[in-house]
Amino acid sequence: MKSPVHLTFDSAKGGGSSTTRGRPPPQGERLLERPRLISLISRAAGVRLVQIQAPAGYGKTSLLQQWAAQAHADGALVAWLSVDERDGEPMTFVRRVLQSLEESGQAKPQEAAAYQVMQGYLGWRAIVQELCDSFVDAQRPCYLLIDDAQCLKNTDALACLRMLLVEAPPDLRMIVSSREDVGVPLARMRALGELLEISAEDLRFLDGETQAFLEHRGSARLSSEQVHLLQERAEGWIAGIKLFSMALNLQPENSQLLQALTGERRQVADFFLEDVFSRQPRAVQDFLLRTSVFDRFCPVMCNVALGIEASQRLIDEVEDAGLFLVPLDQTRTWYRYHHLFAEFLRRQLRDQSPGEPAALCRRAAAWLTSADMHVEAFDCALKAQDPVYAAEILDAHCESIFAAGMQVEVQAMAARIPSHILALYPRLLLIISWRLIAQWRLPEARSLVGVAGSRLREMESVGAGAGELERLRFLAAHRESQIAHAVYDLPRLEETCAKAIQTSAELSADPYLLGSFCNSLQFAQREQYKLAKVDRLDAMAREQVERTGAKHGEIFIAAISGPSYMLMGKTERAETVMRAGLRIADQCAGRDDPLGSVVALSLAELHYERNEIAEAEALVRHYMPLATSAGFVDQLLAGWTTQARLQVLRGDVDAAFQTLEAAAEFGARHDLERLHIAANAQQIRLLLQLGRAKEAAGLANREGLLSHRAASVERGQHRFTTLDSAVALAACRLMAAEDRVSDALSIARSWRSFVTAAQAVRAAVDWDVLLAELLLVTGERLAAQRALSQALPKAATARLIRPILDEGEPIAGLIRQMGRTERPPEAQAERFLAELAACLEPGGAMADPCEEREDIAVLGKMSERETKILALAGAGAGNRQIGEQLGLTEGTVKWYLQQIFDKVGVRDRKQAVARARRLGLIA
Repeated sequence: MKSPVHLTFDSAKGGGSSTTRGRPPPQGERLLERPRLISLISRAAGVRLVQIQAPAGYGKTSLLQQWAAQAHADGALVAWLSVDERDGEPMTFVRRVLQSLEESGQAKPQEAAAYQVMQGYLGWRAIVQELCDSFVDAQRPCYLLIDDAQCLKNTDALACLRMLLVEAPPDLRMIVSSREDVGVPLARMRALGELLEISAEDLRFLDGETQAFLEHRGSARLSSEQVHLLQERAEGWIAGIKLFSMALNLQPENSQLLQALTGERRQVADFFLEDVFSRQPRAVQDFLLRTSVFDRFCPVMCNVALGIEASQRLIDEVEDAGLFLVPLDQTRTWYRYHHLFAEFLRRQLRDQSPGEPAALCRRAAAWLTSADMHVEAFDCALKAQDPVYAAEILDAHCESIFAAGMQVEVQAMAARIPSHILALYPRLLLIISWRLIAQWRLPEARSLVGVAGSRLREMESVGAGAGELERLRFLAAHRESQIAHAVYDLPRLEETCAKAIQTSAELSADPYLLGSFCNSLQFAQREQYKLAKVDRLDAMAREQVERTGAKHGEIFIAAISGPSYMLMGKTERAETVMRAGLRIADQCAGRDDPLGSVVALSLAELHYERNEIAEAEALVRHYMPLATSAGFVDQLLAGWTTQARLQVLRGDVDAAFQTLEAAAEFGARHDLERLHIAANAQQIRLLLQLGRAKEAAGLANREGLLSHRAASVERGQHRFTTLDSAVALAACRLMAAEDRVSDALSIARSWRSFVTAAQAVRAAVDWDVLLAELLLVTGERLAAQRALSQALPKAATARLIRPILDEGEPIAGLIRQMGRTERPPEAQAERFLAELAACLEPGGAMADPCEEREDIAVLGKMSERETKILALAGAGAGNRQIGEQLGLTEGTVKWYLQQIFDKVGVRDRKQAVARARRLGLIA
């Protein structure tokens, strides 16, 4: 097991500057010095961010080069990062940042190994946090220069840049150049004086700078009027002035050049590029045309793709000539052309040799594959208009790319391959389906798994290698198990997982997948109340995942094992497991990544059950907005249910209904039956607690819950599940509201026997409490006390407080009564009963909304609710009418009346009303 990575950069080392696309681009020519801007940046040395924003061609990169050179000469630590379109994913971008710092020589030797670990197992948020923490208390500041940041606009990597800006300590300062607003929030930094903004207005050449620039380049001297006209036409746009000066050097006698410089920048660029290109030697022209098809290139790749040996020399010639060549790394190995120049060259090549671009890209793709640059190779193959070759590249390497945390990239790359070609590559289909399952896109995942299965049968029929086929079948079985997991097909899930585990030894199976099978088997058995093997399956899954070194696998194990231990009443063990999983999620992906929600929301449910409300609220507030991105159904069910229960506790019932309706809708939309049904069952419970029995019955009928197998006393041949339990609880409450208490009692007794025998402590508490409530409604108070007494030891051990308190009346009244009559709190269950009773007192952890008055009747205090019921009864209202007015079920009204009869010492309603009037309790 690998330890967490901690980055520590050595700020005591000598100053340096670097890049990985990377070091400040080498100055092919001496730049015109811009002292006013350099001074502006230097005077603002205390700011955290310098933002240089202007359209292309305003000299942003040149200014950065000059400042970096001066900072380097002064001994400062400087790292450079040139961004392009390939950096749009957060993981890619943060790797680039790390590389720029490491390759500058600022990192200690062990950081190279640490970086490899981070690549494999840590999420980008965790890497950024480690990076920022490493600069705390640095001996001197480090400057990170990010050029062309506009490439991050509207990409996921923008969040990474934002986090860098927010989390960076004072000793890590940034200078960011961009053509446009990339979407970084700057208001706070601006208000705190931590931001220096340099705009196009600041960058534009002034008259004197334009004249100096032209003289610097050896252009024919212009009159002051001509310089002013040039300045006016170009509006200080440096690229336009440079284009003019280059053209003027080639044709010093052409007096019409200045008139040709207009504000239509593309026309100016086309004119300039064509004029410059036509004057290059034939060998350079040929090299420019043929290398323009590559987004980036190096001499070795060019030699292979072009079939020459002089690429390095030609690159040097192009660079020396200033032909829009941009070096991308500190070793001057990788290059690209200015985008406008490259587009022009590509058009020229297509006109001259239509078939050559594809041939060049195909040869480049082969070289990139051999250099393990598979993403770039894939892109080149597609540029070669060879999607079959692209699919072959991606299929061969999709597992390693996927495992490196680049699931989004794999999915996006596969989407660029025509579906009829994609269907030929089962490994790739199965990799994509895993991502789709995690996103709850189950119909698409099923389709891909089905296509993969068909392809495997075709491969078998033509005699494909047995070993490879077995490996792919194992992958297919895993995807089928994950679909069964998501749709709650427990018998199929259990069978598939058990078979895979049994046969895995023969296949030398992937230990990560084997651990996943063990995890899913535990889920299938837990949901069917088969709890005997929870510890064993947890240990097996952990053993397999640890073999891979993939720490993030332990998060998913915790997400399954935690709820299993909760069901068994082992809440301390559940908390330990889930907290460990949440720590790993934070380390691997950062606290704001959806990965944490996989385990955090089940942990929130546990805290709520134990009446640790603040902890539950904090977890739900942070992780619920992240939960629907990807993961397990467990996290959704725990998150939405706990959120609704917290909202009810705060008195916001409307919000609770909205939460449960959102859960049910999400479940229906994504074919997640467990989520859909469980959310509806929770709505029914809430409706009944509010006395809205008709609405509850209507919802149950629409969703078919009353005809569900769990609503029957006879279990038949079915193995009941935790979902069945939720349905049965709702059905029993509905029956009680409809005065079918005897039917409800039969189901409750059957279920209590079943879950008790299964040692499902959490479920047994639910059924004990419901049974007690049903017995109270029938007037069997002693039997109700016995049922609740059976729940107390179980609930006390696990500290299951809310499952009892949330029942409200009449259970709350029974708790008060038992608390007054039971022996002193010596045993654990008796102490727990006293704690529950204390929670129901005014000012307690959960005070009864109906606070007791000081009116003394004959045998006890009369609560405000009991007084209201008496008043309505005295006005002639029936039990159902009283329930509708007070938001109670008819059965609950009956229970209250029985309490009143006992308190005032009578046996019927008429006597109770008369006695209450005599006592002055009602008018």
